[in-house]
Amino acid sequence: MPEVSIKIKIAGREYPLTVKHDEEEQILKAAALINEQVSEYEKNYSVNNKQDLLAMSALHMATQLVKLQQTAVKTEQTANLTNQLIELERYVSDYLNKA
Repeated sequence: MPEVSIKIKIAGREYPLTVKHDEEEQILKAAALINEQVSEYEKNYSVNNKQDLLAMSALHMATQLVKLQQTAVKTEQTANLTNQLIELERYVSDYLNKA
């Protein structure tokens, strides 16, 4: 996959990046989300220090990631349990059909 050079601006600071072409849109969206979160914290908490705003935004987004990961684990556990129940139902059904 070809790479492209892009510049993203996060919290007023520009960062040059070289990324895979198919990742460019995701990175731009991620930068936009960070900037939105920084702006939101800046408005609501009267914090002007960009490092503090970035740290607060990172904590917020990391918390969201942890929640998603926990949901994914629960979903996987539910899928595993469902598969086990299907196997058990087949076993019981086979046993009853033989009896």
